[in-house]
Amino acid sequence: MRLSSVIRRRLKDYTVEIPSGVGQIINGRYVETPVIGQKKLFIIQLTYELLKFLPDGAYTIKDIKVYEVGKPSLQTGCIIHYKGSRYEVSSEADREKDGNFSSYFAKRLVNK
Repeated sequence: MRLSSVIRRRLKDYTVEIPSGVGQIINGRYVETPVIGQKKLFIIQLTYELLKFLPDGAYTIKDIKVYEVGKPSLQTGCIIHYKGSRYEVSSEADREKDGNFSSYFAKRLVNK
């Protein structure tokens, strides 16, 4: 069984913010206006078991791993809304040749 078929069964719609490169000056600061959209993603919370295989200190159990079917459609800096929190994509991997899926790691952002 291909991993993409496992991922496909668990896909859900999530809100994402994609950098647009367009913004405006507000109170002397440039604020980019993201493009808000929906993406079908499979998201898992990082576990201590997964953290063993990642660089020390790079991620915590508050961060997430994200999968989608096909080529990567998100990039570093995109924001994913998951369970009431916002997560910033910090790395991406095109695994299309391994099973027609892409994976990402995303770090939880502190709510302001």
